[in-house]
Amino acid sequence: MTSMANRKGISPLIAGVIYTGLVITTVTLVITLGLPQLDRVTESTLYLNVREGMSNLDNAIQKVASEGRGSVRIVPLEIRSGDFLIDDTNNILRYEIETTSQIVEPKTAVQFGNLVIGSNADVNASENATHYKLQNSRLQVILRKFGSPSSQTVVNTTELVQEIKVLSTNKTLPLTNNGTVMQFLVNNDASASSGTGFTSLQEAGTVLSQGNVSVYVNAASGAYTIDLVLESEADYLKVLVKS
Repeated sequence: MTSMANRKGISPLIAGVIYTGLVITTVTLVITLGLPQLDRVTESTLYLNVREGMSNLDNAIQKVASEGRGSVRIVPLEIRSGDFLIDDTNNILRYEIETTSQIVEPKTAVQFGNLVIGSNADVNASENATHYKLQNSRLQVILRKFGSPSSQTVVNTTELVQEIKVLSTNKTLPLTNNGTVMQFLVNNDASASSGTGFTSLQEAGTVLSQGNVSVYVNAASGAYTIDLVLESEADYLKVLVKS
């Protein structure tokens, strides 16, 4: 969740666009039978305390940013367990904790103002002038942009997926025989792989449950849509075709 705050009152540590993120990684998705209720109460209390503390921290950042140079706030933030991190790459203040009880529904991300709470939500989705990038803890997928809803262009689906990288080995998947990363056939018709259309990113951001790039193609044999979906913690790219 972004906050387009004035930069003049922010220290260099958190300058620029401010994001506040709270990430909860659930190790056990369902409470184990026989787990003492006290453990769940303890973890729930910790979660609520950290959620309140991160919200207070975000409010303080917004006030300092609006008041100008020299403005100062002291924000008490008690961290009893887990990790508090400053992500310079994505400009995020992040708190992570592993729990044994299911405090937050797994593979979800919920927004509370500028605070984002996620459980096993590790997808980042972004775009520039020419490409989209979907990334989770296992894969990085680079997809090519084509046109826009208001300015459609020629779309060749064999050029959609530009790169799929396995992050654990830092290796890209091998190309197909004709030099592409992935080919798409609709009704086994090679002519349907191209037409006029556009691509769009469903949601940009960090701590997402999934990243989704949609591709609309109006081919000679008919129109259809391809959704390329990277889910949290997945080591595969899901492809959904709708006519």
